[in-house]
Amino acid sequence: MRERFLAAPPLPGAGGTAVLVLRTTWFGSFLMEGDRVVASAPFPKDAREVARRLELLRAGEVLPEEKRLAARGDPLRVTERRQLKLGSMAPPESQPPDLGAHAAQLGFTAELRRDAFFQLARASVASARGRDLAVVQAVRAYEELLESGNRLSERLRESYGLHFPELARLIPTERYARLVAQGRPRGEVMPELGLDASETAGGPLEAEDGAAIQRLAELVARVEDEQASYARSVEQAARAAAPNLSALLGPMLAARLLESAGSLAKLSRMPASTVQLLGAERALFRHLRDGSRPPKHGVLFLHASVHSAPAWARGKLARALASKAAIAARADAYGPSKDIGPRLREAYERRRDDVLRGGPPRREARGAGSGPRAAPAGRRAGTPGRRRPAGRR
Repeated sequence: MRERFLAAPPLPGAGGTAVLVLRTTWFGSFLMEGDRVVASAPFPKDAREVARRLELLRAGEVLPEEKRLAARGDPLRVTERRQLKLGSMAPPESQPPDLGAHAAQLGFTAELRRDAFFQLARASVASARGRDLAVVQAVRAYEELLESGNRLSERLRESYGLHFPELARLIPTERYARLVAQGRPRGEVMPELGLDASETAGGPLEAEDGAAIQRLAELVARVEDEQASYARSVEQAARAAAPNLSALLGPMLAARLLESAGSLAKLSRMPASTVQLLGAERALFRHLRDGSRPPKHGVLFLHASVHSAPAWARGKLARALASKAAIAARADAYGPSKDIGPRLREAYERRRDDVLRGGPPRREARGAGSGPRAAPAGRRAGTPGRRRPAGRR
């Protein structure tokens, strides 16, 4: 941290007494009259304590040492805005006094300074790892768990389908693995499903193969339980890290949006147009590279009001939802005490109703009539123009 001092010449106070100037550096606070130190309050000679006071300085707090010097009752001027509670601002000076020589006199060595700033850097890194980063990691783990569960479930259906192919279309997906994990014979399950034992097209199942399939079904059932548990954890973390965004989008979609942005701080700095296309980066770059149709939405397509809307309204709804999401992200990042999520959701719902009530846009007729567009002058209709070879005039 670079030392910054604002100095003032000796200022006359009431009755002709000099006004003292309060200055703070990395090793303590000082009351000064010009270049002369009148009183001092050094920090404890411990790297952690020095780092803690430097962190308070960065947060704009008044230090205990500064309060102790101000309690002397002398006429006081301050050199930083955070100290305005203790006195009025001193005018700046081009050459502030150098307090570096006092560090060695008070026993603050260069090694102590290095350790203190190292502790401050570690604290800064730790504070940067906020709750939103935990949400990002939780969402990524949940997505990988979903992908693994889907692959295992597909493998289970293919394996057990050789023995009992009819079960897949008669049992919901969430019950399939649990039923197979019970290890019941096919002939015992078929009457419960209204089937005759002679109606199956599956082959016989050996005991060893059946045991292996049963273990796979138990694994799939455990993965499904973990998915549900992880989903609840992600929703709780999203509500804690971004309450307004969760109230607007729902906690799971808010978590996915944070994962696409990388962090809440990054999301809060994005314009609504960027928020609208988060998750559609491949389609966007394909549009820029090949000239294909640009994407209208990314992760926000998972919102119920967007993916259930008619195709002509999805772009407008995604744009309206992205604008509200950008406001909610800024409120969560810079004003966590502000509860504006419900109001943003109500405003978006009114906009959604207006869009759907207006109906699809009307296409303008080409030219004056409804026929094909006229060919340019000097070219026959239906004849493509010829490109002149390069280098020939």
